[in-house]
Amino acid sequence: MRARPALALAAAGSAATTAASLAFHMPAADAIRLAAIAVAGAVGVGVLGTILLLVLRRSAIGVQVAVVALVSVAAVGLGALAAARAMFISDPSSSVTASAPPAGRWER
Repeated sequence: MRARPALALAAAGSAATTAASLAFHMPAADAIRLAAIAVAGAVGVGVLGTILLLVLRRSAIGVQVAVVALVSVAAVGLGALAAARAMFISDPSSSVTASAPPAGRWER
């Protein structure tokens, strides 16, 4: 990717993150920090996927497509998991939150 489209994409992502943080009354610095954590995790998985594709460059196209699909899902998943873990103070908080019922009142 060339520098100009990459910078435009980064600027658009930063603007969207800032807009979302303002919409949900979250400090923009916290939102940018969470986005940076998610991006770092996704880039890490992407680098590993690139290395794996280089190793498999003589493999069938179906294998390469499967690797690209799995790496994409893993990158998003790891980025989201890393950002979610950064929002909790300790591991018990995340386990309680994962097992808690949805917030809100159930009315009849």
